[in-house]
Amino acid sequence: MEKVYKYQQEKSGIYSIVNALTDQKYIGKSVTISVRLATHFTELRRGEHHNHLLQESFDFYGELSFFTKTLEVMPNGLDKLEEHNWLCEKERYFIDIYKENLFNLATAAGPLGSFWRINENGLITNR
Repeated sequence: MEKVYKYQQEKSGIYSIVNALTDQKYIGKSVTISVRLATHFTELRRGEHHNHLLQESFDFYGELSFFTKTLEVMPNGLDKLEEHNWLCEKERYFIDIYKENLFNLATAAGPLGSFWRINENGLITNR
């Protein structure tokens, strides 16, 4: 797994964690894919992952049955709001494509049709 993390270092975008034996996937988004993947695998190794379906598969098949893949890299030059919306849209897109064989428990983070803005503290919100 370490080689995968180094290869994906500093990339922002959409990634998948794939069980090579069942082809079942977990789709996610991150502004730093390598850090997010490291967090996923740390939680999985500890038996503490938030997604019980992914955790059960990891426990049953073992870590060597999983690989990661960057599905799409976010383009440069986007502001924070554009980055957030791009990530949410692309995550939804890939979840829709692979919906028949996913570990994901929700359709995507960020409600469809929500209006996102940057609040007075510089945080992205839908209010």
